[in-house]
Amino acid sequence: MAKELLKRGTTSNILRVFLQDSAVTTGAGKTGLTSSSSGLIISTIADVEATATTYTSAATNVETITTLGTFAAPTAGKCRFKEVDATNFPGVYEIQIADARFNVSNSTQLLVSVQCTGVAPVFAEYQFILVDLLDTVRAGLTALPNVASGSAGAIITSGTGTAQLSTTSGNVTVGTNNDKTGYSLTQAFPTNFSSLAINGGGAVTAGTVSDKTGYSLTQAFPTNFSSLAITAGGIVTANTTQLAGQTVTAAAGVTFPTSVSSLTAANVWQTDISGYTTAGYAGTYLKGAGSSGDPWSTAIPGSYGVGTAGYIVGNNLNASITSRMASYTQPTGFLTATFPTTVASTTNITAATGITLAAVTHTGATIPTVTTVTNAVTAGTVSDKTGYSLATSQTFNTTGSVGSVTGAVGSVTGAVGSVTGNVGGDVSGKVLGGGASSITGDGVRASSVTGAVGSVTSAVTVGTINANVITAASIATNAIDADAIAADAVTEIQSGLSTLTAAQAENAVWNATTASHTTAGTYGQLIVRTDGTNGNEVKVTAAHHIAADIHEVQPATFADADWAAGSTYAKLATLIEADSPTGYRYTTQALEQAPTGGGGGSTTVRMGPFEVKADGGGADQPLDLQKGATHGIDCTLVDGTGTGIDLTGATLSAKVYNSAGTLVETLTGTATYAAGGSLTWTITTTTTNTAGTYTATITRTTGASDTQVFGPLRIYVREV
Repeated sequence: MAKELLKRGTTSNILRVFLQDSAVTTGAGKTGLTSSSSGLIISTIADVEATATTYTSAATNVETITTLGTFAAPTAGKCRFKEVDATNFPGVYEIQIADARFNVSNSTQLLVSVQCTGVAPVFAEYQFILVDLLDTVRAGLTALPNVASGSAGAIITSGTGTAQLSTTSGNVTVGTNNDKTGYSLTQAFPTNFSSLAINGGGAVTAGTVSDKTGYSLTQAFPTNFSSLAITAGGIVTANTTQLAGQTVTAAAGVTFPTSVSSLTAANVWQTDISGYTTAGYAGTYLKGAGSSGDPWSTAIPGSYGVGTAGYIVGNNLNASITSRMASYTQPTGFLTATFPTTVASTTNITAATGITLAAVTHTGATIPTVTTVTNAVTAGTVSDKTGYSLATSQTFNTTGSVGSVTGAVGSVTGAVGSVTGNVGGDVSGKVLGGGASSITGDGVRASSVTGAVGSVTSAVTVGTINANVITAASIATNAIDADAIAADAVTEIQSGLSTLTAAQAENAVWNATTASHTTAGTYGQLIVRTDGTNGNEVKVTAAHHIAADIHEVQPATFADADWAAGSTYAKLATLIEADSPTGYRYTTQALEQAPTGGGGGSTTVRMGPFEVKADGGGADQPLDLQKGATHGIDCTLVDGTGTGIDLTGATLSAKVYNSAGTLVETLTGTATYAAGGSLTWTITTTTTNTAGTYTATITRTTGASDTQVFGPLRIYVREV
């Protein structure tokens, strides 16, 4: 059982378990399970709890995982489950359980179990501890500072970093010690120490040093140092002779005076500064200030950017003010005039919308052609009538002759040449041709009707009905009922059909003699008759039982369902079964109470002169097998004297039956000591997944005519 150390109260926990396939013996993992797999049960219980918290697929409280490796809190009362990788990690599944299960008060352990159909049960244990093994700073101990070593606020360690002590051979090197009390010096101070001037860096300021010996300068003196004239302020006085041969380079555009002695203030301020361009020099700044000294001499807009005063003034004041309109007189009606949003031309309106023309002469205006009128227009005389249509249907009254009308017509008075469509109103006159949908007027005579007639409500005299005019398909259901046929017509029809009354027809059938109906395959020939002596007749006794001598029962005459439960046949049917490829044999149920079987209480059971002995544990008792597991079983086949049956060259198989006598599985046996009758076979989870009582028989086959069955062997499958 897997065990993991974890600090109680840790959140977002992800558990991965290996689920073994219980149907194989190789230890391979079970693949293909989902959160809805049959029989999936995930349970958790803490060491302080008496009842487990269980999640099952049957109760739909096992959810899937959206992203493997990323914890997502399950819905309340549920957990999450998903396969990790069926190809690279077959049998590995991820489980995500609510945080509350890892924080049960006072608990020190949480046990997790996983069960599923076809899977060997697996258990995982979380052992709760008070430290966090994943906390690299303080191991989850809240009494310690949560600061990494070497950082401010951390536990003091040895080193030279922040919050560290520098030690050498156990001695601590102190940097700045703000609290100096309690210390003493082993070195005695000089007697004049109190009069020394010592700065913060520890340097002593000396007054007059009488003894100059023993001192040296780190800076080398120039070779001509002794000939330099140096003032008390440290200024070296140079002369023309001393500067002879020295080269002095002036900046670009700068001209030195011919003589250093003539370098005056006037020489400086009258120097040409046009050559100064290097940033940072005073000459460069003075040059820049001089170029911007007169802004009115700068051309605009020039290089001024958008939004600057130079750009706005230069782009807008582009003509003299006097060239613009000096005065303006507003025309009459100007304030009430309506103008278009845009004007195509300042002198001529060629295409405009929204113009309101008042009683004012607009010289030079051109009104465009009107192509669309949205408001109502009253027209005088319209000369061209073509191209018009009505938007909606209209009702017209027509007086005069109409050539033809296509469509529905309400009513027509007068002669109509032809009508195509339905006539909804009355037709006064003769219908001389075509078809009429409905004729409802009295006294209407139709010379001929060639189309379909929907309904006729008045009396109609029909002359001749041509052949094939009235067919079965042309008469609708209930089109002709008793009310529509006169009484004499019914009599005539009935007399043409039969001369027998209902009573006469009944007597004619049931009073017919049997001798007149002997044609093979007819009802009269096959009917069972009573009180006769020929082969077609049986006796019916007073108790309503059929008495007959049964000479032959045809194949498939009786099925198992034809026999009542508890009948002798039904009982016998449980005692024998088909034995492939041919023949029959006793069922396991029939052999349970065999004389030497002892009621199934022993695994040494006699069938004929043979018995099968189970070697499990060396005890002559029924086999106890653990539920849901695969087991190898060793057996010895012996005859009535206990001598092993030779299995050399034989084909061996084991058949396992449940308590109802139903075959559960057939397994292959392997001889382990053929001469002594020993073999082994493996019972799988096909049987052991379901607890119960089973029996097994062993079949030894050495040829088509040599087949022996040994057993049965009783097996109990239960939780061990």
